[in-house]
Amino acid sequence: MKKRIIEIRRDPYIEEEYIYKKDKIEIYPNCLTVLVGPNGAGKTTMLRQIQRQLKKEGVLYLEFDNEEKRKNDKSRAAYHENYVLLATLMESSEGQKIIVSINQFAGQIGNYIRTKLSKNDTEIWIFMDATDSGLDINNIIKIKEELFSTVLDDKRLIGKDIYIVVTTNSYEYTTSFGKHKTDCISVKDCKHITFSDYQDYKEYIIKGV
Repeated sequence: MKKRIIEIRRDPYIEEEYIYKKDKIEIYPNCLTVLVGPNGAGKTTMLRQIQRQLKKEGVLYLEFDNEEKRKNDKSRAAYHENYVLLATLMESSEGQKIIVSINQFAGQIGNYIRTKLSKNDTEIWIFMDATDSGLDINNIIKIKEELFSTVLDDKRLIGKDIYIVVTTNSYEYTTSFGKHKTDCISVKDCKHITFSDYQDYKEYIIKGV
């Protein structure tokens, strides 16, 4: 099976210990890649390292950072005097704000595919960091089934390798959806991992703390 080898820096953590046990990870295209581990395990740091390698190679990518996106959305709404959006962001719950931001990000993905992705581009990379914060199970499932499935099934991307990489603390992101597979990577040991059910995932998180 085709795969991408990404080099990972094993930054010193505690004396002779390291954040990561290996210096490489394997990422497969045309599925959802989920970086899993307890809080503080290095999920976002690993995501940034993947991005760093792509930058060195000159590969473009799209990124959704939950924390930064919400700050920027409010700033842009105020700057452009979009008071309806600004009011929505200010009055909405945490989960509703994230959904508004993700809907906007979905539009950015569509615009990128339509106007910027060329025939010579063999890959498309999409990163989403901490998207599960404030979301309930139904919204997470909706993101997978509507956003991720739409991208993976987009006929304009036939023949290209599609990489969707997310960080999460939610079991719901680790499961397959429809005809699409989910590939989980345990960030501590840089290995592929599967979970039989929520209890299996919960035990993995507890052991990793």
